[in-house]
Amino acid sequence: MYKLNPKILSAQLNSTRVIVSRITVNNEFKIPTYNQGNYHLNLPAGRAALQIEFAVPDYRLQQSHDYQFKFSDSDHWTATKDGKIFIPNLSHGKYNILMKGISNFSGEETGIVTLYITIQPFLYQSWWFKFMIALALLSLFYLFYKWRLASENEKSKLKAEYEHRMVLLEMQKLRSQMNPHFIFNALNSINGFIVENQTHLASDYLTKFSRLIRMILDHSKSDMISLTKELEALNLYVMMEKNRFDQSFDFQITIAEHIDTDQIEVPPLILQPYIENSIWHGLMHQQKKGFISLIITQEIDQLCFAIEDNGVGRQKAGELKSKKNVKSNSYGMQITYNRIKDHHFSNTVEISDILDSTGKVQGTRVIILLKIE
Repeated sequence: MYKLNPKILSAQLNSTRVIVSRITVNNEFKIPTYNQGNYHLNLPAGRAALQIEFAVPDYRLQQSHDYQFKFSDSDHWTATKDGKIFIPNLSHGKYNILMKGISNFSGEETGIVTLYITIQPFLYQSWWFKFMIALALLSLFYLFYKWRLASENEKSKLKAEYEHRMVLLEMQKLRSQMNPHFIFNALNSINGFIVENQTHLASDYLTKFSRLIRMILDHSKSDMISLTKELEALNLYVMMEKNRFDQSFDFQITIAEHIDTDQIEVPPLILQPYIENSIWHGLMHQQKKGFISLIITQEIDQLCFAIEDNGVGRQKAGELKSKKNVKSNSYGMQITYNRIKDHHFSNTVEISDILDSTGKVQGTRVIILLKIE
């Protein structure tokens, strides 16, 4: 015979907690771990169908308690018949299921017990796998970006090389035509000296002519030459023209003292077309002796060429030019201007008339500003 005190028994029942009696996962029995009044269940990767049974240890009838449960992120308790919970489909993650009982006699609730469930993710569901995928995608994007950038740079390089080659071809075309009428006239002059039995003049002229052609061919292989070489070729050209026109004009070059012509480089054959223009279209249409001066100065990284002549001026020269000469001269001058601009966008060429105090034209002035490195 046992003697029970209902009051003590009631106090014990009110302080009790539910127990998890059975757990099956995908119809397979699982045993959770128990720690500090709560249960822990760790499951492998995959979908899980859970059936949980819990109860209140009671000496009275089995129907002495009702049962409720909820997930930790829910505010609503769900009643369950006979303390059974069925969750058909759980994916990877962490879930906390709270369970309690309610006494049918007193209406008092038992303590709450929590079942902590962890379902491991598949490899492709893990955070570090996603991180690696994101890192791989970023790497691919970066490599693609670098490839596109390299491709665009290559295209730009090829385009620049193409444009550069076109400029070189234009330069070579100009040099190869430098100037056909000059070469023709030079050969005629040599022939004239020979006919007139001036063999020493013919020999001297032929020597200078061959040197000039050699210089032009050598310079045509380079984008840039020293200012010394440019002036040497220019001087040789002018000397030949002076001989051919019976010393009818003088030519003078003035270079600022601080300019090192051996160190400064310029595009080849940029001065000759303007000097030729002064001789043929400025000086040859007048009776007085002609004069051409070339003054070279430098300010920081800019070289200035000032070409002045005492010819008839641009308007009068334009009126006297033949239609053929106008086209040929304009074409050559335009190519020379384009070459100067191609060297650097800041380069400029300005052509103007030289006027006296009364406004009368006294000649032509050409100012070339050239960027130097």
